[in-house]
Amino acid sequence: MCDETFSINYATEPPAGVDRGWFMFWVTLFNHLYWIVGCTLGSVFGAVVAISIEGVSFAMTALFVVIFLDQWEKDAQHLSACTGVLAAAVALAIFGADNFMIPAMVLILIAVTLLRGRIERAYSAAEASRS
Repeated sequence: MCDETFSINYATEPPAGVDRGWFMFWVTLFNHLYWIVGCTLGSVFGAVVAISIEGVSFAMTALFVVIFLDQWEKDAQHLSACTGVLAAAVALAIFGADNFMIPAMVLILIAVTLLRGRIERAYSAAEASRS
């Protein structure tokens, strides 16, 4: 699953009368097809046309910030998000900007695993209050 697929499937409720499983399937399928077609065209045209892509690297950072903010606004509890931010900050302080990503992911995995019961209770409580 790509980031866009996760974001759409997480943030979007299917229209009334549409099966959620099929909705998620089609979103996933079309996103993968868009990735394949886009990468293929990018490769072909990138080999033919020389353009400057300076500054494009910020696009991925912006994408992740937007996904994070969308989930922050949607979730009633922010324990998992705060855990991720804290783990990334700790890994950044210990390992530096060039080497923090893998340790941050490991710290997030450990923290979320240890806090799983608390996170699930918070989600259950939020779901119950919405009903």
